[in-house]
Amino acid sequence: MVTDFKVTMQNTAPKFLCFDKLQTLQVNLGNLCNQQCQHCHIEASPSGNKIMSRSVYGASCTFSANFPGITVDITGGCPETEPEF
Repeated sequence: MVTDFKVTMQNTAPKFLCFDKLQTLQVNLGNLCNQQCQHCHIEASPSGNKIMSRSVYGASCTFSANFPGITVDITGGCPETEPEF
């Protein structure tokens, strides 16, 4: 049985379910990278095939534009190799 994430958070750390201000938006681009590092938590490599779509890029940009001062943390492979980025 898979426990619902919200239920798990309510049972372990309910204070993290609500916040006063969004400070950071983490955007995971995918797993395409020009390197293949042993320590990579998403196993990115030159043969990565999980790539964020153009529509999700657009939604991320629109969302972040509505929060002036927000930090956008780009993760997941190498942004320079992402065709839509």
